[in-house]
Amino acid sequence: MTSFLELENVAKKFGGLTAVRDVSFTLSKGEIVGLLGPNGSGKTTLLNMISGANKVTSGKISLNGVSIDSLRPDQIVNKGVSRTFQLVRILPSMTVEENVICGLAFRKMPVWGAKAAIIAREKLEIVGLKDKASLPGHSLNYIDSKRLELARALAADPELLLLDEWLSGLTPEELEAGIELIRSIETTGISILIVEHIMSAIRALCPRCVVMNSGEIIADGSTGTVLQDDAVSAAYLGGAPCCMLTISLCSMTYILL
Repeated sequence: MTSFLELENVAKKFGGLTAVRDVSFTLSKGEIVGLLGPNGSGKTTLLNMISGANKVTSGKISLNGVSIDSLRPDQIVNKGVSRTFQLVRILPSMTVEENVICGLAFRKMPVWGAKAAIIAREKLEIVGLKDKASLPGHSLNYIDSKRLELARALAADPELLLLDEWLSGLTPEELEAGIELIRSIETTGISILIVEHIMSAIRALCPRCVVMNSGEIIADGSTGTVLQDDAVSAAYLGGAPCCMLTISLCSMTYILL
């Protein structure tokens, strides 16, 4: 696989606080990679820099060999990067369909009018919301709001999809459906970088993981190997093996991160 997202010595400082320090890794075309780490390790800040919400303090981010770290978020979307957020962000006063049409305005080849409505409904069908297209965004429950945000992200026609804890807070049945939905998106050739704390989902979806702690990468490799790494165990669990300390929640096994 050809590398098409590349981070080189990326750092982010907020005043005197260094949130991300000297991070370098690549993502290949069509690859799905888990971005792991305890809370406060810099994962979301890293996604924010890739998507343009935060500017890098130093280092370089490239997509298809072209630097994107100095671009505005709308310009980065236009280059083929789309995302969801840890705290769901929809436009509550607009209909479900109108929310998705907004995403169509930022793709490389924007779509308007009747064609936009057709494509919006296609994206809604992918995520299971086609029958709710005319409802106001504020009427959706939690899982459907997440589905809507994903449909809007897909409407931007991304080459790279950034998912920030999209599977969190779901019931076991919803989680299983969500995993299958992400798998179906991967088959289209979209590269996916996914921040997640649910290890059953990471094991099911991600052959490779990058692990952060205190703003730095401490492991990068195959998921099975990474989750047994001593540095990863120490960062998450004070040295206990990652596979040993688990809890059952709603009949699903979650790892304590």
